[in-house]
Amino acid sequence: MQHLATLIHEELFKAFSRLPTPPPGIAELARRLGMEDRYAARLVELLGEDEARELLAAGPDSIHETIRVNTLKATRRAVAERLEKEGFKVKEYTPTPYGLIILEKPYSPGASKEYLKGLYTIQGPASMQAVLALQPIPRGKPVLDLCSGAGVKATQIAQHTSAPIISIDVSRRKLLALRNNAARLGTPNIVAVRADAATIKLGARFERILLDAPCTGEGLIPLPRGRRIKRTLHGLVERVQLQVELLLNAARHLAPGGVLVYATCSTAVEENEYVVSKAIQLEEGLTLEPPPLDIGSPGVNDYLGLPLAEEARYCTRLYPQRHSTEGFTICRLRRTA
Repeated sequence: MQHLATLIHEELFKAFSRLPTPPPGIAELARRLGMEDRYAARLVELLGEDEARELLAAGPDSIHETIRVNTLKATRRAVAERLEKEGFKVKEYTPTPYGLIILEKPYSPGASKEYLKGLYTIQGPASMQAVLALQPIPRGKPVLDLCSGAGVKATQIAQHTSAPIISIDVSRRKLLALRNNAARLGTPNIVAVRADAATIKLGARFERILLDAPCTGEGLIPLPRGRRIKRTLHGLVERVQLQVELLLNAARHLAPGGVLVYATCSTAVEENEYVVSKAIQLEEGLTLEPPPLDIGSPGVNDYLGLPLAEEARYCTRLYPQRHSTEGFTICRLRRTA
């Protein structure tokens, strides 16, 4: 793995050496957000100056505030009606079968009786798409959920299957939150396991795997928590090295014909199309295919001279300035052999 980490470092910094100095307005916005100049120059390369400026200037209002109705306990319409009686104004988030957009709120949606009863949970609009990209989930077949965190996506998977969901995370604190969320939402089929997803060997293969990889959080720039992160090229490269390691180990647990969804809350090509391209190159029998989603822009297969797979265009990209979501990238891989 050390040789691979060195190769990734060399390839990425060679690509970064091609970056020009960002325009003054872009550089000023980036510095306010704790970004190095060349880090921001990547956004101009990806989006063009005008759209990069729009992204960097975006605030929380650029992203829909959404909840995910727990269809194991209630229908979307029933929850909408209950919330409206409480003084909320909501509408259906149509790219999902269970999302609601909060248009007006008398108080935090995380403080309602309906939330405490497990009728819904708080989840971003792009985040919901990662689980939809796994569909259809084969009946009765276990699902592997890697880097599961507090289990927001694991409990979403449970709305599509009653089979076991094996949720792996290295953090004891996050797994405690996962257990609490699973209990509130009534999803007893989630099995929480504390382990390192980069090295775990389960001795089984799965037909569906979700890897929501730790990332720079570049897609969260419009949100307050996303603005507190200092972003550097070295930090980006370290994340990519870990992501490739995680994805290769995930792929080793994928059954023939199975689907692995790789997702990040980042629009960085380095963290997404580059990572899945590396996995395809290094792990025989993997291919990319379009996720079955109703929203998003195509993936990128030409960027800074990086060795990207032609089929990287099948990844789905979501942006605040285009789709009113968090920045997210979702790639669907299938094992053909």
